[in-house]
Amino acid sequence: MDLREVSRAISEAVKAHPILPSVVAESNGRYVFEHRTEFERAIPVEEMTDEELEAQTAGFVRPFTFDGEPLFRCRVIKTPTHKAVLLDLCHVVCDGTSAERFIADIAADFPDVSVSAVQYLMTFPNLFLVNWKI
Repeated sequence: MDLREVSRAISEAVKAHPILPSVVAESNGRYVFEHRTEFERAIPVEEMTDEELEAQTAGFVRPFTFDGEPLFRCRVIKTPTHKAVLLDLCHVVCDGTSAERFIADIAADFPDVSVSAVQYLMTFPNLFLVNWKI
């Protein structure tokens, strides 16, 4: 699977779900969602060692701070032996059904990805990890 295509599919899915590239901002004493097009960018494919991937995965999910960061996090990673996608979706804007729809939108570009693989992803609270052995 070409990770550049995976990155493209994720970027397109983010654009199709406009709440994801939003931030929580204060406006006139109230908190509001603000759509930020700068977060609709291509997600770079990163290269690292297997050990670095393991460390990145362990520390990837963390609380969202609502201080101007987007309400999703995503990394596309290639190691000498694996291809991985890390995805963290804020519960404020993405419940389980929405997350399933978002992942299905990405997977639609890859008919080789089985439904069971997408369902497997849903078993991890907050962390969606796709990990292909090379």
